[in-house]
Amino acid sequence: MLLSNSHYVKTANGEILEPDNNYLIDELGTVYEYLHEFDVVVELADYTAFTENNLPAKFMWEDSIEYEVASKEYAQELEELMCG
Repeated sequence: MLLSNSHYVKTANGEILEPDNNYLIDELGTVYEYLHEFDVVVELADYTAFTENNLPAKFMWEDSIEYEVASKEYAQELEELMCG
């Protein structure tokens, strides 16, 4: 599920990120980053998603989108190929 503008993502080191159409969660609350140029998502271990009220983001099946999940290594290889 793509996170809306009323959600935030907290990194493993505590940094707060605004979703701006780059972050998704699954039904378990796992956070993913969407890589637009490759149309895949990459799992962001130890990241959490929450609402503007500081509550855990709730997955909504009706808002879900299915994407291919790529490993970080694969995503890095794709980026290296694109950058050349």
